[in-house]
Amino acid sequence: MLNNAIILEVKDNGTKATAAALIKDACINCTQGCAKRGSPFTVTNPKGLDIKTGQTVSLKTASWKTQLQSVLALLLPVLGAITGYLVMPKKESLQVLGVLAGFVVVALLYFGATRFIKPKLNEIESVIG
Repeated sequence: MLNNAIILEVKDNGTKATAAALIKDACINCTQGCAKRGSPFTVTNPKGLDIKTGQTVSLKTASWKTQLQSVLALLLPVLGAITGYLVMPKKESLQVLGVLAGFVVVALLYFGATRFIKPKLNEIESVIG
């Protein structure tokens, strides 16, 4: 997956940088340069490209990482809901509570874990301008 970002600050002798995504949702036919900046985040420069503040760069994220995150975020809460249904006694009101509890518990565990596990940073693929 490739995205464009603008370099805000170069760190660690050019091995890392702070960047902001360029959001171009409404720029399909626009020629006025109306792209908005997103929130700042840190990127790595594994290729050792000569980057400077203000340059636009192309960022790369492995597609399998994006797909894995999507599957886990959607599949784990559903599996928790199914488990909650199966472990509760065969009384309808308790099974409903089991589904809700299973869904909520797994969703909270997943979102809590993602706050503590640091994902691998996006990499600068090339300098655009």
